[in-house]
Amino acid sequence: MGEPRAGSGRPPRNLRYPPVPRLPTDAASVASLAAIFCWAEESTEAVIRWYLWRKTSRARWSKTFRALAVSLGVGGGIVPLLHGADDRLPSPEWGFVLLAAAGGFVLADRLSGFSSSWMRFMRTQAALQYEVNRARVRYLAWRSGTSGGEAAQPAQTREFFRIIDGLMTAIAKSVLEETSVWADDLVVQIEQATSRLTALPQGDDLVNGPKVAQAPIAGRRGG
Repeated sequence: MGEPRAGSGRPPRNLRYPPVPRLPTDAASVASLAAIFCWAEESTEAVIRWYLWRKTSRARWSKTFRALAVSLGVGGGIVPLLHGADDRLPSPEWGFVLLAAAGGFVLADRLSGFSSSWMRFMRTQAALQYEVNRARVRYLAWRSGTSGGEAAQPAQTREFFRIIDGLMTAIAKSVLEETSVWADDLVVQIEQATSRLTALPQGDDLVNGPKVAQAPIAGRRGG
């Protein structure tokens, strides 16, 4: 059974699986089946490395944005207190500026999906790690049943490919579920960004101020 290989650098932008190994004429030999399992195992590890890299980068951005939001929010609350103690310090209006900047970082994190994708990638990576470990245990149990023979029996071959099919199906299912959630989050983020943009004041409102409806003045009733 092949050991997982550590990633030598940044994984490709898109998921790529290792090529299927070339098998000899006797594809039912134990050695040939072991090569097929190593390919399935390495395919799963490649997906896990991809999610691990993406999770790490998203977590870094998410923590940075959240830390800035907290720091600016705390600063925005402290500025008025400091000015009350010493009027030579920045005016309380700067507190509103810092609070607005804190909200901007929270909104940027929300629209960029750093925190949501970080948790989603972590969940998918854990699910894939569970599936590959489960397949390894099943493969070891299957290998112990071959009794060191050179060729696997037909029943053993069918059992082996059930292990491979279960692992590859689990990979596809986990990736499809994560992609579906990502697509749903993207639609929500676009809708939120559009609603916030449409809620901004228009050019005439910025120049002339918002229009205020004037209440009609009631006429004086004659006596």
